[in-house]
Amino acid sequence: KSTEGEMLLLWGTSTSGLKTMYGRSYNGREWESAKIRAPLTWTCDEESCEAQLPSSSASDETDRISFALEVVVAEPVANDTLAARFLGQATFGPTRSEIA
Repeated sequence: KSTEGEMLLLWGTSTSGLKTMYGRSYNGREWESAKIRAPLTWTCDEESCEAQLPSSSASDETDRISFALEVVVAEPVANDTLAARFLGQATFGPTRSEIA
């Protein structure tokens, strides 16, 4: 599972070229299925998570799937940026004097 400030994405790419996200874990949360049709069932304990991965697409047994894990790490965000983001979501938007 991911750590704080990190996002893990499990991608599957079929031999026909179709790329599909199968699961994700972000900010230290448990893995969750990201595929609506035929979602994966995740089993997690204190140290790891597991899912039964399909070897081929549901519609075509010869269309094999290879999997890759993508790791995305969030960059630290400046306080001014956080303040502007908060004010933009909670009000009609910030002015420069409200951020400084």
